[in-house]
This record gives sequence, structure tokens and C-alpha cells, in this order.
Amino acid sequence: MIDLQTYSNWVADKLKNSIVEPFNFTLNNLNFELFIKRDDLIHPIISGNKLRKLKYNVLAANKNECQRIVTFGGAYSNHILATAFLCVEFSIPLTVMVRGDELNENSNKILSFCSSNGIDLIFLTRNRYLELKRMNGVEYWLNEKCWFIP
Repeated sequence: MIDLQTYSNWVADKLKNSIVEPFNFTLNNLNFELFIKRDDLIHPIISGNKLRKLKYNVLAANKNECQRIVTFGGAYSNHILATAFLCVEFSIPLTVMVRGDELNENSNKILSFCSSNGIDLIFLTRNRYLELKRMNGVEYWLNEKCWFIP
């Protein structure tokens, strides 16, 4: 599905940006030192825990010889944007199950980004969304072997 070495190097390079910053303060005459892990600095789009979550899902999809990743989210989901960006970056086919059948690919910037980059968007009723979201791991869907990220 992808070149694992290129992918692993890319992820490792981004994770280097996640520094630990010391934060010193005094409260009630006691000195404290906190250390803050700055995962918000990993990447402007794939920040926080998103790259860490996606890293292992992409590796599992590759190991299981899946041809497509399928994921789920609301129309304003940062997870959708992060997954779409990563899949576009590495030419991984992606289908996104979007909660809300009243929406379309022009409903907001996230969905427009997905649509303009060839991501398949499927808009579902809230009940159908919950039914499908319970799937995970490897499934055959759309006549392809797919890796589901709930």
C-alpha cells in the first residue's frame, strides 16, 4: 500500500517536533515544575494525538494488505482532516463516513478539502453512522479489503 520506510521517516520527523517544555510556578509559597508535552507542534494539520493514532492504523492497514482506509467523523472533525491529509500525502485511498445525511461536500472547508483531494465522502444518518462505526479492523467493503478506523 505504501513505502514503509518513507512513511516511517516522515512520521519520525514530525514527532521530533513534539518537545517537552518545563513550566515553573509558585503557588502558596510552594515551587512547582511541570513538564508539558507539546504535541500541538507535531504538524499544523495532524497535531495532538492524531498522528500517534494514525501512525499505527496506517501500519496495520499496510500489514493486512488493505487497499483502502475507512474512517468516521462529524463534519467538523479534526480527525477527518488529519486522516485525509495523511492519506493524500501518501496516496492512500480513503473513504470517510460523515455523520449527517443533510450535509454535502461543500458544507465546510474540511469536507471541501476532502472532496477536492479525491476522498470518498459518504453522508449517513446518525443511526446508520453508529451502526457502521462499530466495525473495526479488516473488513471487505466496496469490493476492497479495507482497514476501518472508528
